[in-house]
Amino acid sequence: MRGRVSLLFVATALITACLGRPPLPVFTGQVVDRQEQAGGLHTLVEQVASQPRLPVEVITDVMGRQKERERAGVGGMADVQAVVPEHVGTIYPGKGEAQWKGRCFSQYSASAEMDGDGSEWKITIKNDHSSSLLCSDLFLFATVESWHVEDYFLHGTHHITWKGHGNDSVLDVSEYGIRVFLLDASVVETVADLFDLAKLFFPIYDGKWHPAVPDFAAKANVEFLSSHMQYTMEEREDVVLDIDEDEVQSGDFLGIIRLDGLDPLLAWGMGSRTGHTAVAMRINGTLYVCESQTNSAYWPTNGIQRTPFQQWLKQAHAADYNVLYAPLNAEMRAKFNEQAAVDFFVNTAEGLDYGFHNMLFTWIDTPQDNYPSPLSWQLVQTGFAIFDTISPSLADLVWNDALNMRLGTKGLNTAQATIEAEKRGINFTSLLAMPEQDDWVYENGLNMVCDVFVLRTYKEAGLFGDLADSIQVTEFTDWGLYSLNFFETYTTKERPKQCQVWCTCVYVCVHNSWWR
Repeated sequence: MRGRVSLLFVATALITACLGRPPLPVFTGQVVDRQEQAGGLHTLVEQVASQPRLPVEVITDVMGRQKERERAGVGGMADVQAVVPEHVGTIYPGKGEAQWKGRCFSQYSASAEMDGDGSEWKITIKNDHSSSLLCSDLFLFATVESWHVEDYFLHGTHHITWKGHGNDSVLDVSEYGIRVFLLDASVVETVADLFDLAKLFFPIYDGKWHPAVPDFAAKANVEFLSSHMQYTMEEREDVVLDIDEDEVQSGDFLGIIRLDGLDPLLAWGMGSRTGHTAVAMRINGTLYVCESQTNSAYWPTNGIQRTPFQQWLKQAHAADYNVLYAPLNAEMRAKFNEQAAVDFFVNTAEGLDYGFHNMLFTWIDTPQDNYPSPLSWQLVQTGFAIFDTISPSLADLVWNDALNMRLGTKGLNTAQATIEAEKRGINFTSLLAMPEQDDWVYENGLNMVCDVFVLRTYKEAGLFGDLADSIQVTEFTDWGLYSLNFFETYTTKERPKQCQVWCTCVYVCVHNSWWR
């Protein structure tokens, strides 16, 4: 998700830049003047918007670039790295020079000065030693209130005057500096990367939406998992294993990955092999799969729900789920209080919304060390704030309400929450890392994402024993869930025969998929 959020704000920035690059930032009414002294030339550069490029021109460039990439065998979800900006430096006004390397120019140095009230910043950037005559470096300059994009093609000295900053911006930059991010390619190349990445999320559509994953998308997602996580999934026949319902008991675990772009990104963010989880539950004699889910083109029901086991299997197969079945081991099965788990589900959990409010916060346990490359806390901080200006309601749902919960405030946006935390001596990374509490109630009630719901079921059923009161399951990810010593490892008994036929893995049964 963090990846998706970052990509959305970068896409907006880059497409805006490509279609004419007006003075930025777009969303705050601030103004940027640029002046370049490059190779002995003195050029005043666009204090007003330049002539926009027609969309057809951009599309032509993008498609041409795509054909080159396809011929070279480049593309697929590996392009996620190409479109996520890399933090390369931070400029602190009045505190000397920052230095970094670009992909085109190997030397950059930059300094900044503020005027008396801090409303105007003057940034000086020097670059030299390009790797070729035709290369360029594309940078994003960002704070929690504004952003600016620059594409450097010429070496020399470049001046940026950034106007219109208020007291909050001054406080933010005094603490965190002007964050500088390098994009992997030029504007046109980056739009091409975004175009290629977007294909990985396309569902099948022929006049109506279909739940299946397109073949090209599944294969590209497998390539992504292999290249970014060293996780290899082998293609196999499409098969649904006929597991005897009598073997499936309350508390048994179902791990899922759907090769649709989203699940692999979630797995990448969590360091997990799954993007979704569920739990089996017998309620009034009927076997259900219980889960926290959202309705979509491939799933009909929203929120925390139960689906009869056989119906769930049909829906999972239609949606191209890859399903891993792992029963509780003998010790945990003996401890599992089925009635307590059912009571929790029926009386508290069923019908609650999916836990968007704390979804991202289950991933973040440390101030800086939970971000998979090339993500960085600087990008998360500024990306959240920039996206907040684009879609405030979505930002409130996914992170702002959780930031307010940690601060004991209401209604603050990302920039305001960052500044409020700083006034209390709490930096942004520590604010994100504050543990989510199981008993926190948001405006729409308890919030539980898929793995948190499964773990809360285990907690209510007594699997954590005397440690239950000291464990916050809202802090777990999928990896933390299936790494618990709760599940049968088949070291003392054989796996079911149908599992042995279709999966060479040792510990689990892969129930339903094209891939293993």
